Amino acid sequence: MLAFNLRNVLKMKGIDEPYPWLRKRAISDDIIKRYLSGKVVKVDMRHLEIFCYDLNLRPNDFFIWQPDRHTRDIENHALQEIRSDQPLPDVDSIAKKLSTKSLRKLEEAARKIAEEEIEERKKNIEAKKKGKK
Repeated sequence: MLAFNLRNVLKMKGIDEPYPWLRKRAISDDIIKRYLSGKVVKVDMRHLEIFCYDLNLRPNDFFIWQPDRHTRDIENHALQEIRSDQPLPDVDSIAKKLSTKSLRKLEEAARKIAEEEIEERKKNIEAKKKGKK
């Protein structure tokens, strides 16, 4: 079963109060409640685009999957990448346990990873542009 995992994604991005964050994006109270409960049948594509844009994420990052009784669990299936038994990283709780010296190392490593990710995105975008020509 596929589920919308907005609450955990916002927490991972350091947004401890998701309700006001979502209200600032002109999302109604009823929709906010559904999104945060995880009991969502459909996600408005405009909202998903806002979330992706504001949080610098891909649509895939907002969904988790767990095979149910109607779904075969195929080992190398693409859905395995968003399987829910692979929890989101809890960087905040790890960071709270670190010394200032270690936090500096963590920051340096995170910056390096971010730069690598940006470079990889640029390469992917260029490859797609070349493929369209």
